[in-house]
Amino acid sequence: MVPVKRPGALLLDFGGVCYISTRRDGWQRVVAGAVEEVLGRAHCEAPPRALIERDLGVAAIAENGWKTAASRTAAPAELTAATYWGEFVACDWPAAARASLVSSSKALSRVLVESISTYAVRPGIPELLKEAATKGIPVAIVSNTRSGAAFRDQLARDGLADLIALQVYSDEVGIRKPNPEMLRLAARGLGVSLDACWYCGNHYDRDVMCARRAGVGVA
Repeated sequence: MVPVKRPGALLLDFGGVCYISTRRDGWQRVVAGAVEEVLGRAHCEAPPRALIERDLGVAAIAENGWKTAASRTAAPAELTAATYWGEFVACDWPAAARASLVSSSKALSRVLVESISTYAVRPGIPELLKEAATKGIPVAIVSNTRSGAAFRDQLARDGLADLIALQVYSDEVGIRKPNPEMLRLAARGLGVSLDACWYCGNHYDRDVMCARRAGVGVA
């Protein structure tokens, strides 16, 4: 049996690895309320509530299809918040309403991520992070997301942020896994060579392929 070397760093996915996510029922209603507030502040007439909720649901389905297609490409860029809200959600809305959503797209993306799912720390993750800290093994979160700010706040609320040396999120860096640059950014930020890193993700097409392309030591 080939001996496994001690990792120079741990690179972990957020959802599916550090957290168990559960889709909320009725999330469209909550996000639609935030959309109405944005349009109200901009003095734009809001579409009917039923239409807003329908378009939010259709956008989520369309984005899932886009993610699958993007995972087949060598170095995918992330879908920008402006494109998501202006094209995936509000493509058929009046121009003024679309423009208002685009101008508030980052804030709306945060509301979306915080509303669409609940996040529970996976059992064993706090112990893993503490053990890594005692052994001097740095940890980075490397995750695709519509809002890295929402994930940062979740980690802080759960008392895990201080145990993580670096957080790399697709919406903040403009690329998404399986683009290998996501893991390269993390390794460079930690000052550890990729072949010394261990990476754990929960999707073969986004995570394992990303690790193989980047040359991570263990995936």
